[in-house]
Amino acid sequence: MKINKKIKTILPAVAIIISFSLWVQGTKAAAYNYYVDAKSTETQEDGSSQHPWKTISAAVAYIDSNNLKKKTIFVKKGTYNESLTLSRNTSLFGEDKNETVINADGKNNAINFSSTKSKIKNLKVKNAEASNIIVSKKSKVSISDCIIEKAGNFGIEVKESSATDRYKFTLDDSKILDSGSQGLYISRRKISVTDSEIASSNEEGVDLHQGVKGRVVGNNIHGNKESGIESILTGTNLSLRSNEIENNHAQGITVQIYTNKKGGKIKITNNTIKGNSHYGIRYANYTHKIGPKKFKIFADKYVKKSKNKISGNGDGDAYYQ
Repeated sequence: MKINKKIKTILPAVAIIISFSLWVQGTKAAAYNYYVDAKSTETQEDGSSQHPWKTISAAVAYIDSNNLKKKTIFVKKGTYNESLTLSRNTSLFGEDKNETVINADGKNNAINFSSTKSKIKNLKVKNAEASNIIVSKKSKVSISDCIIEKAGNFGIEVKESSATDRYKFTLDDSKILDSGSQGLYISRRKISVTDSEIASSNEEGVDLHQGVKGRVVGNNIHGNKESGIESILTGTNLSLRSNEIENNHAQGITVQIYTNKKGGKIKITNNTIKGNSHYGIRYANYTHKIGPKKFKIFADKYVKKSKNKISGNGDGDAYYQ
């Protein structure tokens, strides 16, 4: 097939334009507002890549004192013994989640998100005396590719808010390990918890309270001292899907029901629930008004199960109590 000479001339030009456009996009994507490097030997510090700050706190303080918004801080590999409050839509991106470490070192918290829309990525956050990470009532937060470990209390504590996109909490492709109580402790909120490992908590791996809406999908939730996932039914709208919930020391999933007046909706679909010490799924009746037979009917009305693999749990696959 013959190609028109004009087309032959145009094609290379188009290719150059496309290549340049992609390069520009890549450059923009890789651009950061400020830089931090604990290992920097520069005497001058202005937050540039040539003269980075040596602490994350210095970068945050500069942003706050100058009333700046929507700034992104790039944090080089190193250990930062700090406790931070992020506001003004400030985001943190680490160089490597195994080697970029925010060590609360016994302080109450490592990162406190305060009335902000922020993201953190590629960080290890550890050793807070209370919660490693706190998400305040008026914050919309996204956490991805992070390791969150060895909190005295909660790995991540998400405060009560409206269950809307405005204050949505997102966790993706992260690890929450060795929490003193719950790994994830979430009050009313819209959530997305995906592709993460939540393990070895002294209490529940994931504790979801009244009014939580959203999804918990594709996670590995194992080895927690109590249930893998615990949820209150009232006001919820949850999808628990494609999770591996294994070898927890109580139930795989616990659904707590406190009233027969306000229902909720929980879909438990395509999960593997096995090897848990007690039950695969336990439905806990705290209403004091519904007898055992009616309670099962009520629970099955609002908690729908399909295509799950439930086996090898110490006391059985399901229990209505």
